[in-house]
Amino acid sequence: MSPTGLPPIRLHDLRHGAASLMLAAGVEMKVVQETLGHTSSAFTADTYTSVYPQVATAAAEKTAALLFGKDDQDASGHVISLRS
Repeated sequence: MSPTGLPPIRLHDLRHGAASLMLAAGVEMKVVQETLGHTSSAFTADTYTSVYPQVATAAAEKTAALLFGKDDQDASGHVISLRS
């Protein structure tokens, strides 16, 4: 513990947290990759997409809404969850 009573945190931990939060907020993988300076978005995806499974769920719901049409969206265009 530090003198403040908080656990120590490395700068890399903050970087990882920021990337995870960007993906959870729906930021495009390419933008996250460029922000982090990774040479490929595949590396970024392999590293971070497992952190937030809801990112994959959101992608599936958006794809389903595209396939099934506007019936799966509310009046503002937001995707309605297909999960029961």
